[in-house]
Amino acid sequence: MADRAPDPRMLAVLKKAVGVLQEEGIPFALAGSMACWALGGPPSRHDVDLALLQSDAERALEALAAAGFRIERPPEGWLVKVWDDGILDPVDTRNAIAIALSAALNAPIESPHYGVFRM
Repeated sequence: MADRAPDPRMLAVLKKAVGVLQEEGIPFALAGSMACWALGGPPSRHDVDLALLQSDAERALEALAAAGFRIERPPEGWLVKVWDDGILDPVDTRNAIAIALSAALNAPIESPHYGVFRM
């Protein structure tokens, strides 16, 4: 049987976007390849499609932008792309944490520019 799991990054983006929309009370529908996967189709490895009412679009974009998503408005008037540049592949998590810890531990510690305080 073929691997039925979608790309873990796509699931993370889906959860984050859906969480933002639900928190704001904005109705949406899962669409595209992720919706097909949810109904038994092949796994989604490309993107996450959400359908919104046009009347909710601006409010949704504001909420997603506030949550750190990058908004792109292509020439098609009916389409808006939202990118989450902060997604880290779970396989790379250990390496990213090691790099961050190494940078923090090896950063120079400057001497303070103030005297001793007594209270």
